[in-house]
Amino acid sequence: MKWWALLLAVALAGCISNASFVKTRDGKDIAYHYHEAGWRGVILLHELDGSMADWVPLEGELQTAGFSYIKIDFRGHGESQGNWELFGDGDFRNMTYDVEAAHNYLKLRGVRTVAIIGSSIGANLAFKYAIWKGVDMLVLLSPGFSYRGIDISKEIANYTGKVLVVVGKDDSYSYSAGHVFERDANATLITVTGEKHGVELVPYAKTRIINFISQ
Repeated sequence: MKWWALLLAVALAGCISNASFVKTRDGKDIAYHYHEAGWRGVILLHELDGSMADWVPLEGELQTAGFSYIKIDFRGHGESQGNWELFGDGDFRNMTYDVEAAHNYLKLRGVRTVAIIGSSIGANLAFKYAIWKGVDMLVLLSPGFSYRGIDISKEIANYTGKVLVVVGKDDSYSYSAGHVFERDANATLITVTGEKHGVELVPYAKTRIINFISQ
């Protein structure tokens, strides 16, 4: 094989994706990984500029506890369609459709109860989706009053489900939001020393997370 043909073959091989995809109501292709274990399900939502790979530190515990779960790359992230750096607030708000696609996937596979675990902007999107679709169990890692137009500040008191909030004590924005959740939504609040944010909190709270969603 000529050298240029070999280089082309290598380049094409690098473009081949092993990801699976679900399609949203607005036609976006969203990459996902699904682990099947039973009728209790979890949706995992990463933070801005993250990917589904961020959840590896929690997956072993979910598997041991017997949860089915789906983790996704939000639109514009990982192997999903788009580029988040070009998004406006409307594009970020439409990420709730990505959550919907993941939820529909779980329901099609016989999952009967669902908890959503979200990190940073993923926490805000988890909350927005739960208000929209009536999901009654949330774990929010470093939620904020507003991330990229995903404003939850006026709706916290409207949530009637169970919610666990995990924040870094020195992450002032999320720390403030966490206390509002504790006050207005009767949330269980866990504070972790330092400025840890989002999935950085998982190693310090994963046992509490699993116990909470197992209730």
